[in-house]
Amino acid sequence: MPHTLKKTAELLNPDNFIKTHRSYIVNKELILGICQSNVVLGDDLISLSNSNRLAVVNQLGNQPHIDTILPLVFLHISFTK
Repeated sequence: MPHTLKKTAELLNPDNFIKTHRSYIVNKELILGICQSNVVLGDDLISLSNSNRLAVVNQLGNQPHIDTILPLVFLHISFTK
């Protein structure tokens, strides 16, 4: 029987995972930063809802959550094409 995202979240350790959007649960250790309405994971941008933004920033604590990371992501993508 398939699990809903809510059921899956209940199985994960909340110290390691965070809900960024109704469609996403992310491993906190993989988060490089926050840019506008996205969480940056390497070359991937994952949606960050307005309703979850404050909780994500608070749970990240001292991890970087800077809004200047997006140009670096686009720069990397433009050179790899």
